[in-house]
Amino acid sequence: MEKIKIVVVEDHKLLRQGIIKILDFERDFEVVGQGENGEEGCRLVERYRPHIVLMDINMPKMNGIEATKWIKTHYPATKVIMLTIHDGDEYILEAIKFGAEGYMLKDLEGEKIIEGIRNVYTGDAFIHPTLTIKLFKELQKIKNLTGNGQVIVENVYDLTDRELVVYKLMAEGKSNKEIGDQLNISEKTVKNHVSRVFKKLGVYDRTQAVVKGIKEGFVKL
Repeated sequence: MEKIKIVVVEDHKLLRQGIIKILDFERDFEVVGQGENGEEGCRLVERYRPHIVLMDINMPKMNGIEATKWIKTHYPATKVIMLTIHDGDEYILEAIKFGAEGYMLKDLEGEKIIEGIRNVYTGDAFIHPTLTIKLFKELQKIKNLTGNGQVIVENVYDLTDRELVVYKLMAEGKSNKEIGDQLNISEKTVKNHVSRVFKKLGVYDRTQAVVKGIKEGFVKL
């Protein structure tokens, strides 16, 4: 059985050790390195080529956002999960834009951290449950501040014209009811379009759909 190789980058030693202790209980997890700043994190990725990096944001020398950008540029196969105390909306979008696959708050239960790592390892995105609403609120705020033309969705997954419009409205943070009201169609019809969008994008929920678009660059904010 292949083990999931993990690097933990966190500047608070006790917290870092606590996270590692949780991960060490999992037979298929192997913590191959630990660091206390972004520069160390980058060196560890270069040395060990881990599957997953748990990355703090505010650290000395190089912060987690900058380190994530470097890692995704040089070692794109390594997946990054931001593990932080920050629940500010701007951090979520910034992390996703630079390629992070997950975003967790440090108060998340150990079993949820493990679940998130497994989800990201298998190719899914993972956003802390309490942050999902904040993500969509921030998308809605961006749309309101910048106007209709600023949230742009390119059709790279062979969506129909209607599916593309529905997906764009999803990316602007609108609910199914709001989409239905704007397009003058029933909420049930919206749900059908949303389901087809999920299938074509290979995702399971709205958060994954929008995160995929931002990460792959076909949703432009």
